[in-house]
Amino acid sequence: MLLNLASLCHPSRTAFWQRNRPARIYAIDAVVCWPEHRYGQAPDVFTRHRYCWVVWSPDHHGAPSFGWLSAGDFRSG
Repeated sequence: MLLNLASLCHPSRTAFWQRNRPARIYAIDAVVCWPEHRYGQAPDVFTRHRYCWVVWSPDHHGAPSFGWLSAGDFRSG
């Protein structure tokens, strides 16, 4: 699930995260869902936010692993 990074640390969501621990969380360094080829540069309102991929696995138990993704890697290929 693509989520705003702030959703991981919002007080109203703490209980959810404790009950539904993801297997992996990947921080993304830039907006990846804005079609620049179609609309040009993303507006400031989008670039001010940071996003993460959160992955759940039915057989996962324990703390999630954490990693980083670079949007540039996806745009260059």
